[in-house]
Amino acid sequence: MRRLIIVGAFSAVRVWLLLVLLHLLVLREAIATEKSDVSRIELWIENRQVKGDLNESSSQSVSLTKVAVRQDDWVEIYWHTDETVSLHLHGYDIEQVIKAGGTAMMQFRAHATGRFQITAHRFGEPSTEEDHGSGHHTALLYFEVHPH
Repeated sequence: MRRLIIVGAFSAVRVWLLLVLLHLLVLREAIATEKSDVSRIELWIENRQVKGDLNESSSQSVSLTKVAVRQDDWVEIYWHTDETVSLHLHGYDIEQVIKAGGTAMMQFRAHATGRFQITAHRFGEPSTEEDHGSGHHTALLYFEVHPH
């Protein structure tokens, strides 16, 4: 009887170790996939107009009116501007204030598909909550997330 208990306990430990190993392999694959699917986008706002550059290894495209990525990509948008601006990526509810001559990054996972407007809530001094709701929004470009 004692031998059956020892063999049973040994089998349970082996199953547990196998499950841990399987979990670690899945986790390693998920991390590798995440790192390979980063869309890095460089955008400049000059005279209240958007200009952009792309890295050549990603799946995104850009024009003066839109940026497009694939669903589930990690997105890094680096913003540069010649004047202080408060930006808002609608649909993802991300807001960022960028100082004149500065750089800021929006980083997120593109989980929701569709076409989302990126607006400037105010150019000049940083906006306040009162400015946010006052309707002074300037559409800069569209952010498109295409399904797999």
